Amino acid sequence: GMITIVNPKKGDYILRVNPLSAQSAVTVAQFLQDGRVFWREYPQTKDSPTIKTLQYDPQTAQEDILK
Repeated sequence: GMITIVNPKKGDYILRVNPLSAQSAVTVAQFLQDGRVFWREYPQTKDSPTIKTLQYDPQTAQEDILK
């Protein structure tokens, strides 16, 4: 599946990941207003649901925002 957050505000976003298998991945892409694009793929090592947090801050943008 795919989730899109249009015009996100600074803050934490809770993400429940329910992979179909242990060979899954979550990809996070950030399209910043200054034209930069950050993206990172997070492999999932188990096939059970997990809770992740996206820590978004456009003022101090970082590539690794999934905790």
